[in-house]
Amino acid sequence: LEEDSELKKKLADLSRLYGGFEDSISKKFLDPQDELSLLAEKLQGCSMYEGAEIWIDEFTTFTPQQYAVLEKLLVCATTVNITLLSDGLYLYDINDSTDIFSVTKNTERRILDIAERNNLGYLKPVDLNKDCCPRFQDSEELQHLEKHYFSFPYSYYKKDTHKLRLYRAQNSY
Repeated sequence: LEEDSELKKKLADLSRLYGGFEDSISKKFLDPQDELSLLAEKLQGCSMYEGAEIWIDEFTTFTPQQYAVLEKLLVCATTVNITLLSDGLYLYDINDSTDIFSVTKNTERRILDIAERNNLGYLKPVDLNKDCCPRFQDSEELQHLEKHYFSFPYSYYKKDTHKLRLYRAQNSY
């Protein structure tokens, strides 16, 4: 923008007004995003999570304030486990905006960028779509059920079952 353009002047006015508004309400009110920003600041000098193992589950993406908190936790905790729902591990393959998992893949990329920026290593991701989940490694029946529960067309388990039983109750109690 040109130095003396009307748009630049208007944006400067709006910025000054909004800044004053933020200063005014910040003395009386806190919204959840402000609380997260405050948390990120407080985590900077906090030793409470040193050596901790943290699990973060059921997220698709994060707000900028949540990313700031996440970054502080990644730096101070021993281990941070983050589960992301996706169709596979395709790092940095987020070019297809029609991909239903593009938001999650972008989240994965941003988390890995945070790790790189802070010189943090990370464990190899676990892709539950490929290999058997470790908790079911001794049960072919449960492996099959987990893999095909929502499959269409459905897939029959053709062997005899020994570790899986189905019961019918008279009511839900």
